[in-house]
Amino acid sequence: MTIPDSTRFLRKLDWNLLKTFAEIVRFGGVSKAARAIYRQQPSVSSALKRLEDHLGVTLCSRGPGGFQLTDHGKALAEVCAKVEQQLLSLPAAFDEISGEFMYEVRLLVVGNLVSKRLDSTIARFSHMYPRAELLINVAPCTEIEDHIMRQDAEIGVAPVANLHPELDYVFLYREQHMPVCGRKHPLYGTTLDDVVRLSEEAFVLPGTDEADQVRNYRQRYSLGTRIAGKSTDLNEVRRMVGAGIGIAVLPTDFMQADIDSGAIWQLIQPQPDLQDDIYIITNPKNTRQLAVSKFLELLPVD
Repeated sequence: MTIPDSTRFLRKLDWNLLKTFAEIVRFGGVSKAARAIYRQQPSVSSALKRLEDHLGVTLCSRGPGGFQLTDHGKALAEVCAKVEQQLLSLPAAFDEISGEFMYEVRLLVVGNLVSKRLDSTIARFSHMYPRAELLINVAPCTEIEDHIMRQDAEIGVAPVANLHPELDYVFLYREQHMPVCGRKHPLYGTTLDDVVRLSEEAFVLPGTDEADQVRNYRQRYSLGTRIAGKSTDLNEVRRMVGAGIGIAVLPTDFMQADIDSGAIWQLIQPQPDLQDDIYIITNPKNTRQLAVSKFLELLPVD
């Protein structure tokens, strides 16, 4: 029986060379790849040359213009990427077959988020998959979508004004904000009809961690032109407000206990244009999509 050329090609192919080539593509050059995978540059160069000899094509050019893939190199890089994606999905597939689910799931959440639906989902996921591990970190709301796009985490939770076409979104809840002050502030106990009256007051701002809707509201009414303090941690914003140094626009649910106790005073009635929508954000291209789907299917119906 005559062995097909394609079969002979595969039998003689050293798969380690493909792995090395994938690292060269990932890090953008032989030298960078060698440093990243802790190998000597001549060894990586040799592996690339052996792969090119086996394939009979040039995969990349190295010259004054820097590292560049040839058309053959681009085609092989696409194949390597697909194979890598399939291999990365194997642990989840094996877990599914064996009835166990042992994935590590990374969540990136905006700070001080108050959501019973999210809390319930986390509890149900942990109960359903006791061998899975949830890693939850906090990030500024302005950065979470970028992290999900780069697959730094599987799941993001943040306010979103404009949905990115390459990401998936599940609505979690609508968050109400309001201007508040502490007991020591001169306006404590006052309910205002016109928010413009606050334009001359000093404000405590949440630094860069402020939802677009809240920032737009402040700018529309010139709130925060006088700054008394800043912090990306809402707990520290609350501390400064409680000390009476200024007013802040904060989430109602986050402040509710302080409002109920009288430590914090809401200065106006809830405003529809001081709401933002909180979404669960995922990337359909994430290699741990099975873990994402298992988490989302446990989200209670609102």
